[in-house]
Amino acid sequence: MNWHRGTIPEAISMAKATRSIFMVFVCGEDDQSEKMKETFEDAQVSRCLSQSCVSLKLDSKGEPAAQFSQIYPVVVIPSTYFIGLNGIPLEVIGGFVDAECILNKAKTVMELHEKQRSQASSLDGPSNLLASNSTVASSSSLLVDDSLKPNDEESKELTVEEKVARAKELAAMRRETKAREEEEDEKRREIERRQIAKDVQKQRSIQQIGRASCRERV
Repeated sequence: MNWHRGTIPEAISMAKATRSIFMVFVCGEDDQSEKMKETFEDAQVSRCLSQSCVSLKLDSKGEPAAQFSQIYPVVVIPSTYFIGLNGIPLEVIGGFVDAECILNKAKTVMELHEKQRSQASSLDGPSNLLASNSTVASSSSLLVDDSLKPNDEESKELTVEEKVARAKELAAMRRETKAREEEEDEKRREIERRQIAKDVQKQRSIQQIGRASCRERV
């Protein structure tokens, strides 16, 4: 498997530049993680994913995985995330699956991704592409609503399928929250731009009146 060896922001940048799927595999030292690693080393799986994804493998106990989980809640180990151009997971796989299963899921993901690429090509600006590098790069900059955090006690009682569904729900909610924040920021910047333009125009008018007054005196 061709794993990206850089940081999360570097992997995101590469996914943006190549308009690829951003795949993140969060694993531990448990049996299911080891089996899932073997799945990714399958020749057909490796070839398929290497052609369409920028793939990152994260140790569940490491800081990068903790940072990633702030945006995309990891509620089961191992977890595999296929993230589209708009930053929302196209698919989340919880636990171990065999090569045939992941190839089938990858086919569906690629179809969804191709639709996104077609839609994104008609939109201006990079705002719809993945989560921003700075957002994922520093967990200290993330403002996460406590209501969106997975409840540990509740999580223990859920099946793997329910945990995966919960992870998708939380990720979508966080992305929607971030989108709203970005929209508000853009509105604020637009108001500031308009105010600056008005101030500049006002200053020019004052200068023109001043010059006209000087000419009249001469």
